Amino acid sequence: MLAVWCVLALLVPLPLSQSANPGVKVRLTQKGLEYGRQLGMATLQSKLKSIKVPDMSGKVRVKVVGKVEYSVTGVQITNIELPTSTVGLVPGTGVSLSIRNAYMSLRGRWKVKFCRFLKLSGSIDLAVSGLTFTTQIKLQSDKTGRPVVSSVNCVARVGRVKVKFHGRGSWLYNLFRSKIGKVFRKALQKQKPFLNYDRNHFIRPRLIAQLARRSISRFQTFCRLPVLAKVDRFAEIEYSMVGSPVVAKQSIDFGLKGQFYNIGKHQQPPFAAPPFALPAQNTNMLYMGLSSFTANSAGFVYNNAGVLSIYITDDMIPKKSPIRLTTKTFGALIPEIAKRFPNRPMKILVKTVKAPKITFEPDNMTLQAMVTLTAYVIQTNGTLQPLFVLNVVSVSMLAVWCVLALLVPLPLSQSANPGVKVRLTQKGLEYGRQLGMATLQSKLKSIKVPDMSGKARVSHIGKVEYSITGVQITNIGLPTSTVGLVPGTGVSLSIGNAYISLRGRWKVKFHRFLKLSGSFDLAVSGLTITTQIKLQSDKTGRPVVSSVNCVARVGTVKIKFHGGASWLYNLFRSFIEKAFRKALEKQICPRVDEAVSDMNPRLRTLNVLAKVDKFAEIEYSMVGSPVVAKQSIDFGLKGQFYNIGKHQEPPFAAPPFALPAQNTNMLYMGLSSFTANSAGFVYNNAGVLSIYITDDMIPKKSPIRLTTKTFGALIPEIAERFPNLPMKILVKTVKAPKITFEPDKMTLQTMGSVTAYVIQTNGTLYPLFVLNVDTSVSGHPYITGAKLAGTVSLNKLSITLGKSNVGPFQVKWLDNILLLVLKLAVIPQVNALDKMNLVNAQLRVLKDYMLIGTDVRFTP
Repeated sequence: MLAVWCVLALLVPLPLSQSANPGVKVRLTQKGLEYGRQLGMATLQSKLKSIKVPDMSGKVRVKVVGKVEYSVTGVQITNIELPTSTVGLVPGTGVSLSIRNAYMSLRGRWKVKFCRFLKLSGSIDLAVSGLTFTTQIKLQSDKTGRPVVSSVNCVARVGRVKVKFHGRGSWLYNLFRSKIGKVFRKALQKQKPFLNYDRNHFIRPRLIAQLARRSISRFQTFCRLPVLAKVDRFAEIEYSMVGSPVVAKQSIDFGLKGQFYNIGKHQQPPFAAPPFALPAQNTNMLYMGLSSFTANSAGFVYNNAGVLSIYITDDMIPKKSPIRLTTKTFGALIPEIAKRFPNRPMKILVKTVKAPKITFEPDNMTLQAMVTLTAYVIQTNGTLQPLFVLNVVSVSMLAVWCVLALLVPLPLSQSANPGVKVRLTQKGLEYGRQLGMATLQSKLKSIKVPDMSGKARVSHIGKVEYSITGVQITNIGLPTSTVGLVPGTGVSLSIGNAYISLRGRWKVKFHRFLKLSGSFDLAVSGLTITTQIKLQSDKTGRPVVSSVNCVARVGTVKIKFHGGASWLYNLFRSFIEKAFRKALEKQICPRVDEAVSDMNPRLRTLNVLAKVDKFAEIEYSMVGSPVVAKQSIDFGLKGQFYNIGKHQEPPFAAPPFALPAQNTNMLYMGLSSFTANSAGFVYNNAGVLSIYITDDMIPKKSPIRLTTKTFGALIPEIAERFPNLPMKILVKTVKAPKITFEPDKMTLQTMGSVTAYVIQTNGTLYPLFVLNVDTSVSGHPYITGAKLAGTVSLNKLSITLGKSNVGPFQVKWLDNILLLVLKLAVIPQVNALDKMNLVNAQLRVLKDYMLIGTDVRFTP
């Protein structure tokens, strides 16, 4: 069937409803249509490969040989390419599709019989070029209001057919090559049956055109899409069309009902959809107009379901606010609350009593709601005691995001796929732990132990006043630590058998006038710290970390006093040790939380847009919060190249892909074809995807030289006008290159131009001719030792003449020369690029992305 985009991009196919005005309008522009064309060409190419070429046989008279019986069997299409295609809009009808300069390669078997008993056989290669295909896709609706698509005015033309025979006696077939080529052209294009008249072996009229028409007609089953989508357990939305699509010169407009219903109960709201028109805009791919009718129908439905309510509790109010949800705060205004329920927490229930109403005005949205506020006190047994109920009418001007957050999003949104995925494994996390412990140890050294003073009664001495001051940490050790992953949250950190050494001053006073002082040493051992570090992403795509569930325990505290009367302190040593234990346990977790929180200011300043060179920059912000599993953390990064100062979106999107279940290395990085192609898009826009090829880039032993002597042998006018002069060739892209990743192989397809210049005696360049070149190159990356390397090989080189200043000539004469120049001059330069140092690295090319697994080492 014709490409999926014919329906997905063009038809948001939906049956007609009875409502006069749509609640939602969707506009697909020419730009969006072009994007759909790019996505759909691969599908169309696959379908064209299904063309079945029948066996053929016949008789022909050949000079010298006489009557020859021949047959060609088992012909199969080995390759097909659609290099040039365009899509457009036909006002009042639908979409036009045009494909030009398409070509296909075929292979089969041949047999001949002549002189009654002589038989020969071999293989045959067939090259079909100059294939053109044009059609219009008409958009209509049937009696039920569902879409109907049909192909009209479909025309297919075959340009040139080249036949090459291989095997013994192929010279015989070559004597009537032109006849065989003509027969193949008719088989692909015209209405006549193919040579023999076996009903099972002939080409039906206009084979290619009929294939396209049948493909589109088969889409009618697919077009029966559901038009009622479940939103959640309370609501569903109907997005059927309220009229046929309106096709204009630059866009197609669809009117959708866009109405919410309670599930299983389609009650009409007491309001209707107002008429509205989309403005004359076509800059973006897609426009969607959401009317107040759709928003209000959602409010009507959720109010009927009784779910437009929210409990407000004290922990939802910022900690710095002086207003708290407690009976103390409300008791200051209503004394009986404080009298009956002293110092109790409260909660407030906000609930609608009528469906809210949303109105749209230029640059403003207004939400009008009638609600009740019920205040409850939370009693000691956990039950709620209602205090009072307020009736509230609220009208507020809301930002667009407020309404979109309150309304359940329509099922028309897209989620962004990352261009790059990075996986940090448990092994990598362990390496990070080793690097991070020094930072945590430094933070713990900043613990401030407060001065302590008090009174104690000591046997035989009586009442003693004491004070401990100037306590400082002299040493800290974290000998045992482990780090792990907490699925859905982040990282867990556990420290065991830690120890701290402290030193300070002591003073005592007893018998009213006796005073003594000295120093002391404190040894803390068996210290354990456990915490979890939560990983999230903020709205800018930067990481955010926070410490949760921190617990600190101090094992043993031993204190030793020095100086006069230290024996006195030793009498109440246990009391002092207990005080120190409490002081330390109270301060450790706040320092751990501080160490983690201190990372956020630095994380907020992370540059998620990095300059690559003077032409490009790359954005590597996170497209969502990290995904934490048992063995690894996965980060999805945007991984998109942009021209510096001009963030133009490419006409393609990042495909979804998933990293394989591997955790051997510290780090894995998946680089999708989207990232690579966005780079090609950017550098092509900057006009820098070009290279000059000069004679000194070709090996000296090669017989092919970049001189007018070499090219003059094929194009005599070059040798006549510019005898014995050097030349140079400019190879330049005319369209962004396309990179595809397949298992163990990546392919680069480019469409470019080759301009040949003669270097005149005064040093100026004179253009001789311009060739249009379609090239396919395969790359095979691999790891050798600690190096990332790869090889590049040429798959295909297709050349046509664009312009000539040296008269007409046969382009095919230059095929071998240019192919040799590319192999000798360009590809060796790519293969000689500097290699990257990696540690224990692995590399795999998979479907739609390239995976690199490696370990990392940081040096001071």
